[in-house]
Amino acid sequence: MPELAMASRTVLVIVFLLSASSKVRSRGAFAEFVASLVSLTGLPTQRAPAVAAVVATGEMTVVVLMFVPAPPVALAGFLLAAFLLAAFTVAIINAIRRAVLVPCRCFGGSTNPIRPTDGVRNLILMGVAGVGCANLRIWPIPIPLGSLLITVFAAGVVSWWLINLADVKWLVGSTPVLAPGAPTRLDIN
Repeated sequence: MPELAMASRTVLVIVFLLSASSKVRSRGAFAEFVASLVSLTGLPTQRAPAVAAVVATGEMTVVVLMFVPAPPVALAGFLLAAFLLAAFTVAIINAIRRAVLVPCRCFGGSTNPIRPTDGVRNLILMGVAGVGCANLRIWPIPIPLGSLLITVFAAGVVSWWLINLADVKWLVGSTPVLAPGAPTRLDIN
């Protein structure tokens, strides 16, 4: 179904474009992302800026690859997206296991700490990448304009929902917010 291929590409483009641009929109935003990487992963402070640059570059590369209609290039984009999402999920799981309370800088200056819903979002996005890979054999097939508009709109709604998943209170309950200067570790006794 060509609409699924288009929807998968659109969701990944929106999510990765917003994610990458939120990290590099200013020096301050990039510095906050670097600091969150140090706290989240335990990376040495001197290596964190290079890792942050690789992450943002990888996210933008996904966006670029999604715009190329050649199936091998799109496959590379879907696989890169899945790889990045898997790495992000591992980092989230490790932070949660270590009880590290670090604001999620996935989409900018959030004060919400990392929590399981961030991992769930990434797993859903990995599924989106899988759907895209599975539909490559039928891409590109012309999609009627009406179907295209509905597909892109639906993908936009899904992207918005995924980006804001942690803030959907009816799904996750209360949303903790870290105050400036709050401890970054949870003491479990």
